[in-house]
Amino acid sequence: MRIARPPGHRFIVRLRFRLLLTCLLLAISREAKAQPAAERLAAERERCKGVAPGSSQECPAAANDPLAPGTRKRDLTPLSGSEADTCGPTLPREAPAVPPPQQRHWQTEDTPGEFQRFAASSTGEVLPIFGSELFREVPSTFAPLDRVAVTGDYAIGPGDELLLRVWGQVSLNTPVAVDRAGAIYIPQVGQVNVAGIQFRQLPDYLRSELGRVFRNFDLSVSMGQLRSVQVLVVGHARRPGTYTVSALSTLVNAVFASGGPSAKGSMRRIQLRRGPELVTELDLYDLLLRGDKSRDARLLNGDVVYMPPAGPQVAVAGSVRNRAIYEIRGEASAEEVLQLAGGLAVTADATRATLERVRDHVAREVLEFALDSAGLRTQVQDGDIIRIRTILPRFQDTVTLRGNVANPGRFRWRPGMRLRDIIPDKEALVTREYWKQRNELVSAVGDSFQPLRPDEKSTPQNRLESEVPEINWSYAVIERQNPRDL
Repeated sequence: MRIARPPGHRFIVRLRFRLLLTCLLLAISREAKAQPAAERLAAERERCKGVAPGSSQECPAAANDPLAPGTRKRDLTPLSGSEADTCGPTLPREAPAVPPPQQRHWQTEDTPGEFQRFAASSTGEVLPIFGSELFREVPSTFAPLDRVAVTGDYAIGPGDELLLRVWGQVSLNTPVAVDRAGAIYIPQVGQVNVAGIQFRQLPDYLRSELGRVFRNFDLSVSMGQLRSVQVLVVGHARRPGTYTVSALSTLVNAVFASGGPSAKGSMRRIQLRRGPELVTELDLYDLLLRGDKSRDARLLNGDVVYMPPAGPQVAVAGSVRNRAIYEIRGEASAEEVLQLAGGLAVTADATRATLERVRDHVAREVLEFALDSAGLRTQVQDGDIIRIRTILPRFQDTVTLRGNVANPGRFRWRPGMRLRDIIPDKEALVTREYWKQRNELVSAVGDSFQPLRPDEKSTPQNRLESEVPEINWSYAVIERQNPRDL
């Protein structure tokens, strides 16, 4: 008795056989590729017996062996998508490479401080610390400035490299390094002390030193590799710590390298200390508002950059050009704070402003002051919130024309003005949409030919239909608001 088999049975059997054969071939190929690597790894293990695990300098195989103790574990996440294979287990995959520090950027978004949250409860928005956007995304490492021109006031020090070229009676072209004692060695001349000499004075100084031995010569000197200095950033910085920077770096460079002050740090009293001496105090507001870097100073080895806590703060919200939280120094008036905020916006109500204040650390109160010369002299305190109102979107002495008209818009009202002044004739009641549709109809008939479909009749249409709603020539509405009772 023959068993009836469903249609397509032979096709299914052939398909299964082909899949099985494909998997077998892939397994053989994978084993053939893995065998030489396994033999090489076994040979390296035999050669590296006795080498400490993870010592990549003496034995690279010991560092790359995934089975060796102390090595980094591989990511065994299975492949997905087109990389996955339906036959057999998946191979381990190396973890993605981490980009070098120069290509990474630190996200420097701070958690809102206490005063920011306090101001947000009143204004309805979290106001940023003024100047914090300057340090929103800074590089994780500081790139030394070794490809820029050296200024004339640069002081030579240990670790610098000088490129000395001499021609005439004597010929010399050699790089010389400044040793720890601050001296360089010139053949046939000897030790020459150059520490502390400014770069602009260096050619004349070396010419006088070589003139003791040689005559009839000339020279030129330039800077080669510059030395590095180590500075310490402490206080309320986003990333405090020790930084190695170029000798050309200044206080501003160190502030950027550390990510700038945190939400609790001061933007206006950043100090550069050299031992017990206060070298300079930097106010970032001068740099941000006026581009003034006159208080910047060059860094020396062992300098300390200190970022103290933030001083008194005032929040400015409402219709100003730059809503933010500002740090004030000493006594300040409302006019000075508004100048820090960029002044009033175009839509600001220039009559009055409100000021919220914490009274004696007990309660909150609301004050009002006029935006005139007397009101702008109002003294602000730590924790004040200044709010500038916005003008009402109301038109004064204006007539608005809207509806089924050709030119809707606003017109200035004047005494004795009549309706015919804004609707001079009936043509003013024909909308632009009507002429647009009519022009499109003429263009379609004149420029192109649309053949009739089989279900359409070729009889001409003798009836004209309107393309726009009918106009009521005898009816219009005038809306008027009484300013007394609205």
